[in-house]
Amino acid sequence: MTGAATSTGIFIILCALIYIRWTRWGIACDEQYIYIRKGLFGVDYYCFPIFKIQQTTFKQSILQKNSKLASVQFVLASGSLKIPLISQALAYKLINESLFTVESSEKSWM
Repeated sequence: MTGAATSTGIFIILCALIYIRWTRWGIACDEQYIYIRKGLFGVDYYCFPIFKIQQTTFKQSILQKNSKLASVQFVLASGSLKIPLISQALAYKLINESLFTVESSEKSWM
């Protein structure tokens, strides 16, 4: 009986941690920057200029496609940032607007 109680307790703790992490995810963007908020115990904020994006990746599994969800990854010179489980329309909008900004910007990404 104690094994079942222990495994149930661990399961509840893991579910709580997943829920906390899920509630801390956030994304915002304006004309010049993209802001990403994520974290588990603390909250980390990432902010980067859109013209510094070097590559974008749109990923969608079969289950995500049925729910119209997707994941987007932005590759910068300093590393990459992934935004999981956002709506498909928002993912396409972020990619299209960021690539348009990169193409039309006269600024160097270096």
